[in-house]
Amino acid sequence: MLPGRMRSICWGLVVSAVVLGAALVACAAPAAAPAPAKEAPKAAAPAQEAAKPAAPSQAPAAQPAKPAVQPPKPAAPAPQPAAKPAARAGWPTRITIGGGDPGTAFYAVATGWAKVIQDKLGIPTNVIAAGGSQSNLQSVQSGEATFALSSMNNIHEGLTGTRWAQGKKTDKVRVVLPTFVQYLHFFALKESNIKTLKDFDGKVFSPGPGGTQLPIYVKDLFDAVGVKPSRIITGPPWPQIADLVKDKQVTGLGVIGGPPLTPIAQVNLTHPLFIFGPSEEERDKIIKALPFFFKNDMSKDFYKDILAQNVPALSVYVAFHGSKDLPEDFVYEVLKVTYPNVPEIAKAHRSGAEIAVNAAANITNPFHKGAAKYVQEQGIKIQDAGKPID
Repeated sequence: MLPGRMRSICWGLVVSAVVLGAALVACAAPAAAPAPAKEAPKAAAPAQEAAKPAAPSQAPAAQPAKPAVQPPKPAAPAPQPAAKPAARAGWPTRITIGGGDPGTAFYAVATGWAKVIQDKLGIPTNVIAAGGSQSNLQSVQSGEATFALSSMNNIHEGLTGTRWAQGKKTDKVRVVLPTFVQYLHFFALKESNIKTLKDFDGKVFSPGPGGTQLPIYVKDLFDAVGVKPSRIITGPPWPQIADLVKDKQVTGLGVIGGPPLTPIAQVNLTHPLFIFGPSEEERDKIIKALPFFFKNDMSKDFYKDILAQNVPALSVYVAFHGSKDLPEDFVYEVLKVTYPNVPEIAKAHRSGAEIAVNAAANITNPFHKGAAKYVQEQGIKIQDAGKPID
């Protein structure tokens, strides 16, 4: 046991130590105060979290701009008008054009026109090498051809069932596009000394291939001028029939056609030809017998290697025609792309350059209603005989 005095000192020391420890603890408390300050950044974290929603708030703000851009997308189909397919209802998906024998104006002009139609309307188009006016009319009547070329006199005969068309009337035919004029002219070897129609008296003569125009009228023509050939041969297609002159199987031949005829020009390269037309007196007599003809000189430029001057001739108009059943808007659009592109047709044959809208004023057979609409819109007055009858 410690003496009492010593115990008192010890207890005092203990108490002092406790007090000192408490004081140390109390002094240590302020040093711990920075801990909450360290937590302050944590308190700032919520502030950052609050900023995060602000970013989404910008995204929604950008969203309204998208609808503002979106409406044109539904409008995109608008450039493809629904009316266009409707306008083409009933249009042919392929077009066939009746021309003539290769080497003729009929065939060349038809080929030039076919190219324009195909290029401008996008419809596949081809040309039939046909015999001529009559066969072309029958091709349109039967539906074999969409369009074809024929002379105005043959169109009239087909519509009325007269002359060549007796028993085979082509009453569906309507005029679509007047083109060029054909010339009645004649050929013979220079060495034959045939220079007038009267010189064919007692000789062998050919009016050209079957299915062309002159074979129909040759008898009336020679009767009108008082000439009687010993024989009239209606021959094969042009290249072969031109050779009949070269081989002297016929004395000469005639044609109602659009010059230049390639087979004739080719014969002239080896066997020089003489080209002539009816005399003035003969023209008057022929017109009296065949009134669809009109007087017209054939330019020397058609046969530059043969002719030294223009040739007095007789002419008749030629026109493309089609069935009355063709859609009106189709025929209208065909003419709409044709007239501005006449120079393209002329590249195929010089007769194509004669195509002009004002020629419609001279037509005396009924127009297709689509063609009539177009030419009348151009200010052309159609004769009563040319007005649509459908």
